[in-house]
Amino acid sequence: MRHSARQKQPLLAGAAVSLESRMPKVRVDKELCISCGTCWVLAPQVFEEDPETMKTRIKEPYRKVDNEKESIGEIPPELANDAKSAADACPASAITVE
Repeated sequence: MRHSARQKQPLLAGAAVSLESRMPKVRVDKELCISCGTCWVLAPQVFEEDPETMKTRIKEPYRKVDNEKESIGEIPPELANDAKSAADACPASAITVE
């Protein structure tokens, strides 16, 4: 119930920062990734194959960090369920969603 009460409050000048901090964080551990493609199928709007490493990475514009070891991003809340489904289905447990 508290959540719906928050939604009824007017947005204030600092609200954009507050809303961004609530965006789910997604991380792909590229050292664990086996490039099976499950996440690309289950959440194609979030994950893609990195053509250089052949590992999974977070898609633009959500990608914040991408290197040989990991890919980290923040996604809109409406994509969280798909990302969580991909994380649950990942056979290497290389994806986390917070």
